[in-house]
Amino acid sequence: MRKELRTLLDNSVLQAILTIMVWGVICYLYVTGQAVPDTLLSAGSIILGFYFHSAATQALTAREV
Repeated sequence: MRKELRTLLDNSVLQAILTIMVWGVICYLYVTGQAVPDTLLSAGSIILGFYFHSAATQALTAREV
């Protein structure tokens, strides 16, 4: 069980889930007409940038090997 958890945490799947969850909340707030806090937008942007940076780094590493 511990090995599967470590694999999940090291994998980009967890990053993708977190990114989708945060941006899902932002979209929900926007669509329902509620105010989206600036802090949530900032956090969402940072998480999205980190996710794409990690994906690009993994792609470049895979290409070099």
